[in-house]
Amino acid sequence: MSRRMSVLAASAALAGGLLFTAVPAHAATTGDAEAVTARAAVTCNKTKLRKQIKELTDLANKNKQLGNHEIAKKKFAEAAAKKNQLEACIKSDEDSKGPF
Repeated sequence: MSRRMSVLAASAALAGGLLFTAVPAHAATTGDAEAVTARAAVTCNKTKLRKQIKELTDLANKNKQLGNHEIAKKKFAEAAAKKNQLEACIKSDEDSKGPF
C-alpha cells in the first residue's frame, strides 16, 4: 500500500511539472498576443530617418545663415544623432539573420 502511495505521489508530481513547463510564460500574462509578436518584427524606417536628417540639416543651415548659431549647433547635433541611429539601424539589419 505504501508503494502505491509513493508511485501516485511521484506521478502527480511529474504530471504537475509537465503542466507547469508546457505552458509558455507569455500565455500567463494578461497582455495581448500582438505585443509579443510585434517586438520580434521591429524594423527601422530608413526613409523616415533620412527625411528627418535632411530636415534638421536644412533647418540648421538656415539658422546658421540667419545668425542663430546656438540653434544651428543644436540642430546639427540632432541631425548627427539621427545619422548615428540610421547607421546603427542599417548595421543591425545587415547583421541580423533570418527569423529562425
